[in-house]
Amino acid sequence: MHLGEKIKSLRKEKNWTQPQLAEAIGIEQSYLSKLENGKSVPSADIFELLLSTFEIDVDELLLDIDQSVIYRQLRQIPEVSNHLADKQTTNLKARKRWLLVSSFCLINGLLLLIASQFGLLFPEIQYQYVSPGIVQEGESKEIYSNFLLGYAGYDNKEMKKRTLEFNKRMDEVYLLSSSYQGEIFNVPVTGGSRTYRLKGSHGLAREENSYLAFAGLFLLLVGIFGFILEKKMTQN
Repeated sequence: MHLGEKIKSLRKEKNWTQPQLAEAIGIEQSYLSKLENGKSVPSADIFELLLSTFEIDVDELLLDIDQSVIYRQLRQIPEVSNHLADKQTTNLKARKRWLLVSSFCLINGLLLLIASQFGLLFPEIQYQYVSPGIVQEGESKEIYSNFLLGYAGYDNKEMKKRTLEFNKRMDEVYLLSSSYQGEIFNVPVTGGSRTYRLKGSHGLAREENSYLAFAGLFLLLVGIFGFILEKKMTQN
């Protein structure tokens, strides 16, 4: 549709004849006829009179008119030029916001997938530590591992006696941890402290990682779709 066809359509909506519209605008009917037939382009003043006569804005008047016609024939009109500039600025801001949201989804989707794959937020390895007993104040933190070294020089009978007494102190406590605490570590407890040694580790399936993977995949697809859609909108 060209501008003349739009003027004619608006005139018919008002149930006006050409003479009536020409009189309302303040132009000759012959000139209006040329405008409606696409044989003439309105000046800036006439364009403003068309807007005020039909009581519409630039956007409404340009609605349904071919973009090629707007850029080829009407762009030199200040009202149209300013409207196109404002529209371009608005579209550019919208594109930037769209790209920002798409990038956010894409990056966070990748991060969630990586986190779920390697168990960064919800570790899938469980470490088992064991403490043989309480270490009393003043004793070596590793007394339960090295207690026989302190009995050097004793006879077998005395060693057996002391070993039996020491074994009575044994009170094994196991500790499960989702994070690696080292091969050995010591923590204070009532009556002294406990020294924990790593006994082993095993895999542990975490349902949370499945949810993370789903959320990550969803965000990743949303981000990719956003970039594809933005590219198509730019081409159009």
